[in-house]
Parts: sequence; structure tokens; C-alpha cells
Amino acid sequence: MKSYYHKVFYHLYKLAIQSGETSVPLSSVIPTLAFLQIANVFCFFIVLDLVGLRVLTEFLTSKNMTACLVILAIIFMGVNYFYFSNQGRDKKLVKEFSKRPIEERKRGARMTLIYALTSIVLIFILAPIRVKLI
Repeated sequence: MKSYYHKVFYHLYKLAIQSGETSVPLSSVIPTLAFLQIANVFCFFIVLDLVGLRVLTEFLTSKNMTACLVILAIIFMGVNYFYFSNQGRDKKLVKEFSKRPIEERKRGARMTLIYALTSIVLIFILAPIRVKLI
């Protein structure tokens, strides 16, 4: 799982550089990664709600949803920032994955795209189902 997490980081990092961000690619990669992680957490909570464990319904009301999102965003961005910027891990990962064969990098880029799209689309599929069941 850690290796896949590194691949996702690498492809987001490379995408940031290709889009013209040369100063600090981490400044766009970290929030993007945090957004995907928050989407995964909410999908997990929605699935728990669907199977009968009312975690999302009980604890995350509309009043504290914004606070929860902000807290999760700060936590995920902080953890990601310290994880990837510690001892130049971001540069080491980019160097390591850049050496891989082009076919492997293309396959990794496709998998990262599928992961990102699935993380976002799954919320839009599961949320209406959850609302109908409540």
C-alpha cells in the first residue's frame, strides 16, 4: 500500500510540474492528496452508514460537517507534508520513479487517474443512496 501511495504522489507531483508549477510542486500536490484522502474517509463513513453503523449520521451533522472537513484537511495536509518533505523524501521518490520504464510509468499514471476519479465519483454515487435510506 505504501508503494502505491508513493506512486500516486509521484504522478501528482509530475502532473504539477508539467502544468507549469516549478517553484514548489508540493504546494499543489499535498492539498490534492489530502482531498482524495478525505473523499476516501467519507466514502468509508457512508458505507458504514449503509450497513447500519450510523457513524456519519450520529456524529457528523450539518453543524459540525465544516469543522470536521477543516480538521481532516489540516491533519491530512500536515501529515502528508511532513511525510514527503522529511529528509527530501519527495525528491528521492521522484528520482526513483523517474528511473522506471516508460510503460510502468504510463500504467501508474492511468492507475492514479482511475484512483482519483473513483474517489470522487464514489461519493456522488453513495451519498444519494445514503440519503434515501435515512
